[in-house]
Amino acid sequence: MDCCDRLLVLFVVFSFFQYQKSWKHDEIVTRRPWSVWLNGSTHVPLYSSSTFSLTEIRSTGMNRINVSTTRLSVHDHENAFLDASIVLTGPPMSYHTVSIGDRVLSLHVPPDGNVSASVFYPLPDRITSMSFTHRFDHSDSNDMADAQLHVRIFSM
Repeated sequence: MDCCDRLLVLFVVFSFFQYQKSWKHDEIVTRRPWSVWLNGSTHVPLYSSSTFSLTEIRSTGMNRINVSTTRLSVHDHENAFLDASIVLTGPPMSYHTVSIGDRVLSLHVPPDGNVSASVFYPLPDRITSMSFTHRFDHSDSNDMADAQLHVRIFSM
């Protein structure tokens, strides 16, 4: 082996290790934590339903979610979680159903007219899109109901 062959072997070995190092670095960068904060609201009459009007408040990291006004498209969400809180104002003793993705909450408004609830769960791998709806099921009065939704979707 002459000098050029040795340099060529050294260059190939060096290139191989550099390639492996950059591949691991790229994997670390794509798996960094990310999060998205959303707010939503509804104004629903008796025996009706409405989809929450969503607005994206803030996002950090490499965002894996596309937000429209009524729906989320979720991409590559390994180890992602959803944390949501609902504040509902409606006629006393009325019944409501709030759907958050594939979860359904049944809410009964107490005499003061306000009810709060929260949901925390890991996002299933099969989910690709989600929406949030509020249904005003029953009441003795004919008033409207308002709901405020605060959602954080994040990965660790």
